Amino acid sequence: MRTVLVWILVLFSLSCWAQELPPVLNFSPEVYGADNQNWMISQAEDGRIYAANNKGLIEYNGSGWSFYPTPNETVLRSVMVDSSRVYTGFYMGFGYWTDDEFGHLNYTPLSDSLGLEMIEDEQFWNIFKYDSYILFQSLDRIYIWDESDNSVAIIESEGTIVKLFELDQTFYFQIMGQGLFTIRNGQKQLVSDHPVLTGNRLVGAMRDQDNLIVLTEESGFFQLKEEGVYPWETSFDEILEEVEVYSFLRRENGDIVLGTIANGIYHLDPSGNMRYQIDRSGGLLNNTALSLFEDLKGNIWVGLDNGLSCVNTNSPIRNFIDGEGSLGTTYETAVFDGKLYLGTNQGLFYRPLDSSQPFQFVEGTSGQVWKLRVIGQELFCGHDSGTFLVQNGSATQIGSVAGTWDINTVPDQPENILIQGNYSGLYILEKQDGIWSIRNKLSGFDISSKDFEFSKENELLLSHEYKAVYRLEIDDDLRQVLNYSRLNSVEKGTHASLVRFKDRILYANRSGVYQYQKDKEDFVRDPQLSELIADESFVTGTLIPDPFERLWLFSREFVYAVTENSLGEGYQVRSLSMPHALRNEMEGHENISSLSETECIMGVSNGYMRIKLNEQSSDRPIVRLNEIAVNSLEGQSVAVRIDTSGYFAPRQNSISFDYSVANYQKFIRTSFQYRLVGWQDDWSPWIQEHVVSFDNLPPGEYRFELRAKVNEQLSDNTLDYAFEIKYPWYRSDLARVLYVVITIVVLIGINLLYRQYYRRQRRKLLEEELKESKLRELADKQEIMKLRNDKLRNEIESRNRELAASTMSTINKNNTLSKIKNDLIKVKDLKGIQPVIQHIDNTLNATDDWQHFEEAFNYADTDFFKKLKQKHPELTPNDLRLCVYLRLNLSSKEIAPLLNISPRSVEIKRYRLRKKLDLDSSINLNEYFIGL
Repeated sequence: MRTVLVWILVLFSLSCWAQELPPVLNFSPEVYGADNQNWMISQAEDGRIYAANNKGLIEYNGSGWSFYPTPNETVLRSVMVDSSRVYTGFYMGFGYWTDDEFGHLNYTPLSDSLGLEMIEDEQFWNIFKYDSYILFQSLDRIYIWDESDNSVAIIESEGTIVKLFELDQTFYFQIMGQGLFTIRNGQKQLVSDHPVLTGNRLVGAMRDQDNLIVLTEESGFFQLKEEGVYPWETSFDEILEEVEVYSFLRRENGDIVLGTIANGIYHLDPSGNMRYQIDRSGGLLNNTALSLFEDLKGNIWVGLDNGLSCVNTNSPIRNFIDGEGSLGTTYETAVFDGKLYLGTNQGLFYRPLDSSQPFQFVEGTSGQVWKLRVIGQELFCGHDSGTFLVQNGSATQIGSVAGTWDINTVPDQPENILIQGNYSGLYILEKQDGIWSIRNKLSGFDISSKDFEFSKENELLLSHEYKAVYRLEIDDDLRQVLNYSRLNSVEKGTHASLVRFKDRILYANRSGVYQYQKDKEDFVRDPQLSELIADESFVTGTLIPDPFERLWLFSREFVYAVTENSLGEGYQVRSLSMPHALRNEMEGHENISSLSETECIMGVSNGYMRIKLNEQSSDRPIVRLNEIAVNSLEGQSVAVRIDTSGYFAPRQNSISFDYSVANYQKFIRTSFQYRLVGWQDDWSPWIQEHVVSFDNLPPGEYRFELRAKVNEQLSDNTLDYAFEIKYPWYRSDLARVLYVVITIVVLIGINLLYRQYYRRQRRKLLEEELKESKLRELADKQEIMKLRNDKLRNEIESRNRELAASTMSTINKNNTLSKIKNDLIKVKDLKGIQPVIQHIDNTLNATDDWQHFEEAFNYADTDFFKKLKQKHPELTPNDLRLCVYLRLNLSSKEIAPLLNISPRSVEIKRYRLRKKLDLDSSINLNEYFIGL
């Protein structure tokens, strides 16, 4: 079973096409916000990239994208930047775009303004510049516009114009079926009608010395000489026969780049030998290359059938990508005996160092490789299965102790003694008769031993990332750990490491880098090295010393190569811009093998990266201001001019700046630093965002300053934009003058008011004194009136008492007389007493009592009779008399004696009175008269 597995791995390794490719930066349609296909690419002097897209013109400034739809909503086929103009060609028209004062592009319809009549369905596929002439090529014509006099010359064609080329200021174009032509004095002139040029579609053209070389779509290269047309033979011809070429680029250095329909791009040297191919497996976004363009920094832009890619051909980094996944994640790299070894989680692989051969699997090493260590003239492999000695592409296992982390020499011991760390502790290797074997385990210590270094003879420092750093004392025979203790000066930490760098022992974790000081027998923090990887920069504590006296460290944005300062204390630090998100290495198992002082190899999770240290670009970047927008309190955003100072209304007190650097390197990040003088005079921390906003700024004058940094190189310029947020109208100079005038007027007015106030006060005091005098007089009169009223009230009450007493007296008298009369009537002989009865009747019917009562009642209630007679004029005196008794709230029984009638008769009178008064039966008569 093991043999079968080995053969499977060998077969997989044979399929690994070993190309080391430049980094590729990809932009999908979702990123740039337009359609899939990109037909042509150009670049402005300030570095901005423009692409002719199916839906319009797209612009990339290094930080953000802008999209401008085609004026007639058709496919944009061509683009060419000349100075401040971006020329574009599309279906039935062409024109140019220019920047306005707000940083946006505005379109000028050149074909319309020239009054040109287009051929039906005419599309413009190419644009070129020559002196003051701009050439627009469609499939039917070539329009030559002279900028100097705004004139147009047209080259007509009876056939389809396939392609227009420019070579050394000479223009060539092919007409299908007719041959190759050039332009002389504004007219077409036949160069050759050779069958190769009439029957094959040309893709590109270039010069080789004095000869013209053309590339056909399917038949390869041909060379035009005076005696005829001949194939231009290259080592690439066999591949050309199998691919369909669609686009062509001759680089400034003479290299050739071919874009194909289904195989990505091929990069050839000037002689036509292939350097490399990049397709989707090599990092390209799509395999169909519609257009090719070399930018000012030597990057190759590829307009794809689905997106855009930028190939960093001048990058110091080359990627080997294990697209098949047959190698696995690279944990270790080593160069030994002219071979490059990769130790992965799937085993050990190798190939000749500078070769494109496939990687070969080292038999017997299937599984996890932890360490590759060259000691003397031998290569040791620390493996999950144990320790291996690697020679000539084969491996011999040394012992069977599983899990070898590392192997190293022992100070003051012969070369045939080594020490290794394993999952279960420390072991001693010994070489006898040319054969290595495990001599013994160091007893008394069974902790996993990944990183260890001798601090002095018989003393070992050992790091365990999940436990601590230990100090071990070992006996002279290297057979036993006599004792060990934990160092409390440093904390344990994930991805921590412990290494020897020259004569120092260094330990690194999230909090920084620590150096072991022998005199203190403890670790002390190194501030210079700690600044590189601690806190927010921390990714891993891995430290790697190399044979060239460099120490490698890994941070979130950089890989650092540190050397000792030859002129004094401290270190010299070289920064390699390689963001962690793009390095794609295995955290905690970062690895670098130095091939020379200027070249190294770093293993990553899908292969490795080859880095040339002296080829990092040192160009100083240029930062550009793209757009400024102000926002009001209502949230409305308004673009403002970027070419002059700004003056903004008080409510437009939130402002944002959009800026960029034309950096298109995949592994080099652009950082920005800004300050707003007048608000914050100190520079901000370095950031990678390309937009910064300031909200709710108070009125005043400000100056926004911005600078950039690319690969530790400061920008060649510093943006400077001055603006002012005006004070509100009530804080303007005119308002201040008005405030002074108003203050003076107010003070004068206050003075006048005070004078009037005091006059009014004096007048008021006099009036109050007069009023008080009148009030006192009125009070005296009121007191007199009160006394009179009291006297009258007492008289009325006295009269009322008399009236009540008189009424009661009359009632009692009449009752008494009625009883006497009734008793007399009962006497049988009435003759003798008849006069008495008659006298009693006269007394009961006498009007004197009523007149006396009426006088008293009128005196007590003068208005009652008046109101009653006005309201009910039909009442008789007897009715009025009954009304008076009812007002006095007398009952029928009490009224009967007064009227000398029976209570029953009183009830009848009451009933009749109610009828006269037209009162409802629910109304009480007594209450009616009382309330009258």
